[in-house]
Amino acid sequence: MDSYIQDVIEKLVNEYGLIKIHMDCQYTTALLYNKYHDHQLQ
Repeated sequence: MDSYIQDVIEKLVNEYGLIKIHMDCQYTTALLYNKYHDHQLQ
């Protein structure tokens, strides 16, 4: 039972970590896109 719970917790942590990384990447991409777009307009 303990090992099962540990697996579930690790899975949740991994999924949360991936979601967080994914969100950070989207944020960074948006910033880069905005900078590039501003540069194009000038």
